[in-house]
Amino acid sequence: MPDGATPRDPGLIQAARALLGREPGAAEQRAAPRDPVAALAATPDFAAQLGRLAAGLPTRHIALPAAALAEARDWTIQHGLLGAAAAALPASPGALICGLLHLPPVAARIAALPAPQRAALRALAADPSRSAGHLLTRPATAEDHASLAGLLFGPGAMAEAAASAPAVPLLLLLRHALGGERFRQAILAPLAEGGALPGEGLAGPALASIAAWLRDRLGAEAPAGEPPFHGALLAALLGLPAVAEMLGGLWPAERTPVTAALPGLASGLLQLQAPVLPDDAAHAWLAVLGRPLDGPPPPATGTRWGLLRGLLTGAEFRREVLHRLVEEEAPPQAGMSPAQRRMAAAWLRDRLALHAPAAEEGAPAGNALLRRLVALPVVAEELSRRHGMLWADAAEALARRGEADVAGLAGGIDYVTGDRIAGWARGLAEAEVLCNGRLVGTVRPALPRPGADPGALGFRLPWDGRRRLEGGGTCRLQLREPGTGRPVGAPYLLEPMLAEARPALQEITAQVAEARETLRRLEGMLPQLESFASWPPELYAQFRRQHAVAPPRADRSTLGSSESGAARPGGIAVLVAPQGPAFDIVVDAATGTVRGLRRTLDSLHAQGWAAWTATILATPATQALAEQAAARDPRLRVLPAGSGERAAVAAGQGEFVLLLPAGMLLDPAALAWFARAAALAPGAAGFLADEDAAVEPFRGEASHRAPVLRGALDEWSLAQADPGGALVCARREALLAGFAALGEEAASRWALWAALRRQGPVGHVPRRLASVLVAESAPPAPTAPPPALRRVLRRPWLLDDPAEWEAPPLRITAIVPTRDGGPLVREALASLRARAADPALLEALVIDNGSTAAETLSILAEGEAAGRFRVLRLDEPFNWSRLNNLAAREAGGDILLFLNDDTRMLTDGWDRILRRLLAEPEVGAVGARLLYEDRTIQHAGVLCGIEELVGHEGVGAAAAEPGPLGRWQVLRQAGAVTGAFLGCRAAVFAAAGGFDEQALPVSFNDVDLCLTLRAAGLAVLYEPRIALIHYESKSRGHDDADPVKQERAEAEQSRLIDRWGEALRLDPGWNPHWSRWTRPFAAIREPSPAEIERHLVASCLEKPWALEQVAGRREPGTPLTWLRNVCGDPERPDA
Repeated sequence: MPDGATPRDPGLIQAARALLGREPGAAEQRAAPRDPVAALAATPDFAAQLGRLAAGLPTRHIALPAAALAEARDWTIQHGLLGAAAAALPASPGALICGLLHLPPVAARIAALPAPQRAALRALAADPSRSAGHLLTRPATAEDHASLAGLLFGPGAMAEAAASAPAVPLLLLLRHALGGERFRQAILAPLAEGGALPGEGLAGPALASIAAWLRDRLGAEAPAGEPPFHGALLAALLGLPAVAEMLGGLWPAERTPVTAALPGLASGLLQLQAPVLPDDAAHAWLAVLGRPLDGPPPPATGTRWGLLRGLLTGAEFRREVLHRLVEEEAPPQAGMSPAQRRMAAAWLRDRLALHAPAAEEGAPAGNALLRRLVALPVVAEELSRRHGMLWADAAEALARRGEADVAGLAGGIDYVTGDRIAGWARGLAEAEVLCNGRLVGTVRPALPRPGADPGALGFRLPWDGRRRLEGGGTCRLQLREPGTGRPVGAPYLLEPMLAEARPALQEITAQVAEARETLRRLEGMLPQLESFASWPPELYAQFRRQHAVAPPRADRSTLGSSESGAARPGGIAVLVAPQGPAFDIVVDAATGTVRGLRRTLDSLHAQGWAAWTATILATPATQALAEQAAARDPRLRVLPAGSGERAAVAAGQGEFVLLLPAGMLLDPAALAWFARAAALAPGAAGFLADEDAAVEPFRGEASHRAPVLRGALDEWSLAQADPGGALVCARREALLAGFAALGEEAASRWALWAALRRQGPVGHVPRRLASVLVAESAPPAPTAPPPALRRVLRRPWLLDDPAEWEAPPLRITAIVPTRDGGPLVREALASLRARAADPALLEALVIDNGSTAAETLSILAEGEAAGRFRVLRLDEPFNWSRLNNLAAREAGGDILLFLNDDTRMLTDGWDRILRRLLAEPEVGAVGARLLYEDRTIQHAGVLCGIEELVGHEGVGAAAAEPGPLGRWQVLRQAGAVTGAFLGCRAAVFAAAGGFDEQALPVSFNDVDLCLTLRAAGLAVLYEPRIALIHYESKSRGHDDADPVKQERAEAEQSRLIDRWGEALRLDPGWNPHWSRWTRPFAAIREPSPAEIERHLVASCLEKPWALEQVAGRREPGTPLTWLRNVCGDPERPDA
């Protein structure tokens, strides 16, 4: 030992480590106390450690090396100093010092402390596992990493944190999380300056799990609530003494404002200081008062807390909610429709961060909505302050209802007669029925209830109702759970003056309700039944044998009827004196065979409509057959084929003309259907129809295949697709005018259809009225537009290559919302510029909806600084409609291009195409062909009416797949187009009112806008020559993968259906033979007569795709009013 060195006392060393958390100093070693524990327990240093321990802070022991800690623990055990509770725990700094608190010198020191410190230390002596020094020095698990990341940074951070979870002490995990820039931006800045917190998006199960984690792993006092409020959980974490001390060291400048914000954070007041948004009032009325808002909403001013407090302290809430709860009646929220309850729940979740305890299937119960709202501490405090004992009683009643809901109990009284009570219950083997609080009897629900909730069983309870009501007064009936006394369901009030009259009415009402439920279930089965009644196109021959074309409803004749017709051999009814047009039929045999002509004439003689004559344009090969037929039937005449169809039409006298090539067979009901079409659409210039191919064996029945199921004639697709085929039905004057417009090139049917359209609407009869014999050598269908087409198209420039189009120099503003999608935005905008014909006319506006990822923030800052795009920052809950509406107001372009950030442009010169199409006054919106990454189709237009809603066409097909009649590769009008790429003139968008950010914040807003434009008479175009890759929902996620998002999407779907009704099903480009209850174009079915005529009439309109305006959707003015204001009168030919 060196001279002058103090000898080291092993007992003093270990005692200093155990009590003070350090090595003994030189003075302490020189003192060499005989009882080191007593000597050290009397020092100020130990008093400081006791103070930290009592305050919930870790002591100096956490700095001891692991070996020194283990030696000190062993020494205390060997000398019988360490308490049993601490000795049972693994070695930890907290367990070591807490295990010595029972020693007499230490206990004496504790006895002299103030009462709160004494209580805290004695509790730690009894349970050392709750000390900060024990809790915070345990190794962090993957659950610790995930729970802390979720609480601080939101649900998206949990999986990433759990996957990369280093084994460090909890204290270091906390220090690392709280000391980073991410924590400053996500937590400190919103607390100090106001704003949303990432963790507010945590769902109920995650919040409950984090509450348990705070309690079990960090020793925090978990806040109340099922689930607890996120703000209360975060305040519990930040309020932990160890965490507060850590924050003071890491963020000294922010410590004061954060500390001041914690009470408001815990109570919910901080979050409620957010400004009122336009749709908050309507949702608050549902959540607080249980009813829709009357009249126009109040001005969107003030804070959400001001809005809520005004409702919570008002007379209506006191009367209709609190008093009803105290009287054991259901609150008004229970009477809301499922859609209203879903809307209120979504608002509580998205705006107030009040989540359901678990994922909800369907609409939440009204009781649950009210419990969720009053679980917010600041709300409960305000109710207690304003309503006193009334609120206390109402809270108890609401809690009882909550217990019944949690237990799965439900029930109610259906009706009451003078001798029995009928009702139902779910979750109860027995139920008590009370009248005015007195027991009437006990029932065992066992009667089946068809169509009711699963598990709901009915009961009938005999009672002497007349005697009970003799004394007057109201009878209040209530179900109750035996044993607990919990009320189940709403009370049933029976007025004595109605008691005698009610029984019969109530029984009838109950039977009507059961009948209505049965009808509802049958209606729900119709789509399933239709799907089974549909046929795949491959089985068309069997379908055709099963479903012959029936005559139209107004023109069916009865076999053998002396009034309406006479029977023809073969069962064909002939209309002897039809009330309708006479038809001149021109049968062109120029390309047909003798057999083909004979079969065409046979089909004419089989017609059920007798008012027709026919001219046969015969070739030398068919001359003999034609003359023989004309000799037998005076309605036939023969001209040489060289005379031409035009001369034959001019020589006729009938109001309507049919151009019919030899080798095409008319269905027996064909002329009757054309006559019906003429009656339904007297202003139509002509009609096209569906057809198929027929194979006729030498013997046996003909077989049909290859159906051609057309849609309404679309002027926009005339430049790329033949709309009607070889069979033409037209008014004589319109047909002659069409021939004259075409001159010598009138032989082209394609050009003839375009010429007819210039004379008036051309309707579509969705019936298979003709069959082409497969053996006939009919002229091939043209694949390229005929030269004559240019003469008669309204827009001949559509025939040119888009690269040659002369587009006006309109500026385009691409609007791209994003949240943490920086790389996607960069790729999307770079592809737009790289593929643009004129990048100088393109600007980009990125809406940053609360991005926190460092990479995204860097990309946005760099792009904005470089002038590649502007950035509009909007940190609020995701509302796609609102983001785009706000950006549209900031945009400087003549054209707005709404673009998803997860897209990549594939088309060179896309901007020229967009500008040229939108330069047309009658165009409202333009959409594109979107492809998945594997180059299969994701969107080829939106089809209206699929499963009573809408759906994308072409999903999953190859990029080059033409689709039915080539529709996926042809410019055409569509029911709607997706907002992932939607171009619209800025003035039209503003006049239409933009996207509906209140009713449709996320889904179906693009469809709603397109329907609004169609209601104004504007065309919505699908342009497949603009193609993009769309990494569908990559930035936002799929709605069906998240129950919350799915619930929100279903609510918005209901609003869209309620708003547009039958108009949502109107898509003239869709043939009603295609089933609406399978994948588009996957199955054929037989449409009803009403469907056929509805489609026919719509196709005969001047603008078949136009809709009826929906009341209240767009204000001010009628559709044509604002349309004329924006782009001139669409009814003028030169507009």
